[in-house]
Amino acid sequence: MPSILITTSRRPSPRTRAFCQRFKNGLDALYINRGKMNMQEVFLKACEEGAHVVAIVLELKGNPSRITFYDVSGEELAYILMNVAIPRRREFNIDRKRVTAKVEVEELLPLTYLLFLTPHDSPMSNYWHIKKGHGKYMAIMELIDEEGKSTGLKLFILDFEVVKHGT
Repeated sequence: MPSILITTSRRPSPRTRAFCQRFKNGLDALYINRGKMNMQEVFLKACEEGAHVVAIVLELKGNPSRITFYDVSGEELAYILMNVAIPRRREFNIDRKRVTAKVEVEELLPLTYLLFLTPHDSPMSNYWHIKKGHGKYMAIMELIDEEGKSTGLKLFILDFEVVKHGT
């Protein structure tokens, strides 16, 4: 049973769909094509699938630019503003049930809970590395595979905000 249901705006670009597929592969998550589903139907689908969080990926000019997190009742929990790097590879050498997080940016610790990632001080493989960004980016979130190598999937985080505390 997935912890997170990932979907998009109604008419996502191919780049946004590709990002969602790869993002799902680095999490204990289910990705669904939204099609004509309204938000209420998305939350109902999440409940049916046993998910606890719904992540809606929005885009700007065809590029994934924001993920808004909701609980299954439809209450907004948090959001991240971002740019992304998407590898060509669709599948990663990842054990989705054992992915952890190495968090070097304390402000992003709540994000690990939204993504159902257990923080770990020094993982060797199979983790999201959340490190300090540079320039306009507060952080870079990079997926590391079973062999300890980058998968190429990166989120360049511009902003992260918790809207509802207690998650």
